[in-house]
Amino acid sequence: MLNSDPKIKKEISQSAEVVDSNLQSGHIVIESGAKLRRVDIKAKKILIGSNSILTDCKMFSDGMIDVGKNVIIKEHAIINAFKSISIGDRTIIDRDVFVGGMQSEKSQIIVGRDCVILFRSYLNTTRKILIGNGVGIGGYCLIFTHSAWQNVLDGSPYKFAEVKI
Repeated sequence: MLNSDPKIKKEISQSAEVVDSNLQSGHIVIESGAKLRRVDIKAKKILIGSNSILTDCKMFSDGMIDVGKNVIIKEHAIINAFKSISIGDRTIIDRDVFVGGMQSEKSQIIVGRDCVILFRSYLNTTRKILIGNGVGIGGYCLIFTHSAWQNVLDGSPYKFAEVKI
């Protein structure tokens, strides 16, 4: 289901396939050859690059979601970052990857070109995560932007910081 409001700007290529998907945005651009199947996306602006394949996944942001060209996002991936989400060309996000956690105005993820985030990885976006070009993140990896492991209410220290790989 695409928004049917005539005030919403939509530029969807005739060669793009959008099947059983819910896209909620004021501005949607889907380039040629992109395939979205059973996808839920909500953002102020959605850009999906040519020949990208998104299958049975969810993406949420209060800002922009920018998915590059030839990106693959597999089943049951959930990507949530309040500020924005950017995924570079030819990047693969495997099944059951979760990107999110407690959200703040600094919650953001930027993934470079030619990256892979493998099966069941967890990336906490309470603060910005920046992943450079050509980075591989192995399956079951955990990446946190905070240090609160023990109960803060008991006086244990905590710290939030960006993560750059």
